[in-house]
Amino acid sequence: MNQPNKLTKQQLARELGVSVRQIDVMVKREQLPPGVRSGRQLTWLPSCVAKCHALLHAAQAAWADA
Repeated sequence: MNQPNKLTKQQLARELGVSVRQIDVMVKREQLPPGVRSGRQLTWLPSCVAKCHALLHAAQAAWADA
């Protein structure tokens, strides 16, 4: 059961446009924080999506600012 204002791994993957397996890889590479266990599911705050997008696109942002 999903709690309000929290994303499951599947929802996070959909928001980021990656596979569920890629979420595990991104956590291992410290591109995402570890999920918080909520019952049987791991959950993330929606604010993680914006920060992850910023980290993934940092090189593009730096290039555009140059």
